[in-house]
Amino acid sequence: MSRKKLSLPARSGADVVDDWPPNIEDIRAVLPVTDRNIFAYGHTIYNPGGGRLPLELIAHEEVHFQQQAEEGPVKWWAKFLADPKFRLDQEIPAHRVEHRVFCKYNRDRNEQAQHLRRLGQRLAAPMYGSLLTVNQAMKAIR
Repeated sequence: MSRKKLSLPARSGADVVDDWPPNIEDIRAVLPVTDRNIFAYGHTIYNPGGGRLPLELIAHEEVHFQQQAEEGPVKWWAKFLADPKFRLDQEIPAHRVEHRVFCKYNRDRNEQAQHLRRLGQRLAAPMYGSLLTVNQAMKAIR
């Protein structure tokens, strides 16, 4: 797959690359990934499937950029993969920001509720350790 770089809005300072992140083998050893997943590594969003990235998803990944800044992406990813509780602790604020951005641009309460349920299902899934029920995840995101 070719590495196509796209620029994000100026406030982001990140690139989007239609490729796998450099640590994909480590990720695959722990998580059930597909090319529909996206990954933050350093200040790059890796989007191997090349799908559309809505603003709320970019905002989610920007939270991970901030989280990685303290220790660097190598150490952050090592902890993220080794410790499901750490993974969940990192994902809750990212999902929270994702939902807030979605709600900012989508004022329909039914769409907001559906989005919250989708995020809750994602956060409660095996990808993040299945540590919460969907309802607990939804409450954590609110």
